[in-house]
Amino acid sequence: MPRPRTGGTRTAKLADGRVAYYARFTDQYGKRREECVGYDLTDEQATMELQELLDAVREGTHVPPERRELDREAGTDTFLDVMSDWLREQGVEWDDDGRFAAFADRVNPSNEGDGLSESTQHDLFWRCQSHLRPFFHEYLPHEIDARLIDRYRNDRLAAGLSAPSVNKTINTLAAILDLAEDYHLLGEWGNPAHGKRRKAKESKVGRNRRRLKSWADYDPLMILLEAARDLDQNSSHYPNLGRLPMIATYFLAGPRTTELMLADRRDLDLLRATLDIGRKTPAGLRGVFLVPYLLDIVDAWFKRSPFQDPSMPLYPTYTGNRRNGNNVRSRIFRPCIRRAHQILAEAHEAGKPRLRPDGTPVELPDRIVPYSGRRTAVTFMVEAGWDIGTIQEQIGHTDSRLTMSIYRQRRHRPKDPRVVELMKDPRVLAT
Repeated sequence: MPRPRTGGTRTAKLADGRVAYYARFTDQYGKRREECVGYDLTDEQATMELQELLDAVREGTHVPPERRELDREAGTDTFLDVMSDWLREQGVEWDDDGRFAAFADRVNPSNEGDGLSESTQHDLFWRCQSHLRPFFHEYLPHEIDARLIDRYRNDRLAAGLSAPSVNKTINTLAAILDLAEDYHLLGEWGNPAHGKRRKAKESKVGRNRRRLKSWADYDPLMILLEAARDLDQNSSHYPNLGRLPMIATYFLAGPRTTELMLADRRDLDLLRATLDIGRKTPAGLRGVFLVPYLLDIVDAWFKRSPFQDPSMPLYPTYTGNRRNGNNVRSRIFRPCIRRAHQILAEAHEAGKPRLRPDGTPVELPDRIVPYSGRRTAVTFMVEAGWDIGTIQEQIGHTDSRLTMSIYRQRRHRPKDPRVVELMKDPRVLAT
């Protein structure tokens, strides 16, 4: 862990009788600096000035005096100017302080048409505001070279950002510098952010296989479902929101978020115990089988939902609109995860901790996201003895190699009889 940056002050009496106060510190790039912070200050005022300067260093927004004196009247655009123009082209606006202000008309919450979705715009803003802006804002575009980008990459990795996330920000940097090149603001060598050599090295394990690390086994899943049921029945904020059937569908049927959010009430066939999904997605239409435990939960929700029109979304928002990925995470998963942690804590405080069959305490996974449900569903299907072809059809994998890779990882997992019973049905199993 790096040592926190500290600093100190010194004074000097000037020829005109004033006392100058200087701050001594190490900036965000590791360079020792000494800057004048004021004249004839009290010790308290000097300490406050030093603290403000150190805060700017920690945030990565400190600008040296020599750069503050750069002549901007000649019309030279800074990196921040070009980045703001680029974000504006994507539909993201800034306020006077350089913070996110509003989305422009190109926002497209439903992910349809030519505009960027709201979640994509938020992601672009996160890359720029949280990472690119603090590091590059004081530079002119032509000053950004390969060496500086390598320093940025190493700085972000040291700060704990994952290699894939660092590479996403570098891709955004390349797009911004492409615009700078169009403005003739780069040097003769072109855009230095392009190419693999600027990127952080990622694990050779594919993205889908990395996702396998986040899943829930039987006991944490039951706690999560208990939390969802409790919120649906007793929450004073958006009761009867369908949290329980949504969580259960994610973890026992394994649909993709887009597929589930685009499903309508008419896509559910209670007699065949199937949900037709993928009608509006590249994966194509398929019928997802609902195991009896899940079917009972979905059936109960289907009957009590306040929206009975067959064309309505299967799992609408409180006002009847269609959900998106951000809404699922913020309105469904996060409240249920918080409530699940509360249930475990309350049981522990009451002296009746929730235990697994082997006597160890039940704990939730470190990270639960909507895709965790898909990973859990595949694991349960393998554990319950579903054949590889049925799993591939249920999950919607167009490439059987991906299904086989997951199957090989999970087939030797010790069987939990509760999972086998939960996922068992003679219409699906070959046994």
